[in-house]
Amino acid sequence: MQFYNLNDLSQVSVFLPGADQQTSTASGGDIEFDPINKLFLVAQAFSGTAETGSSIQVYDLVGNLVESIDGLNFQGER
Repeated sequence: MQFYNLNDLSQVSVFLPGADQQTSTASGGDIEFDPINKLFLVAQAFSGTAETGSSIQVYDLVGNLVESIDGLNFQGER
């Protein structure tokens, strides 16, 4: 993922947990922004932080992983 700061035109690139350039199964499926807490929520159908299932990876505004919410099941959902 890439995080862009439109104020100073800077950017930072990060990989989702368990994902790399070769692993498309651990990529993010949906990204939402929480404007109240100023966090990005990234749905990861094949979790990189849990042994099985799906996760939501939570990032701050500069691309730091804040927490992983594991134990979900996104497979088969559209």
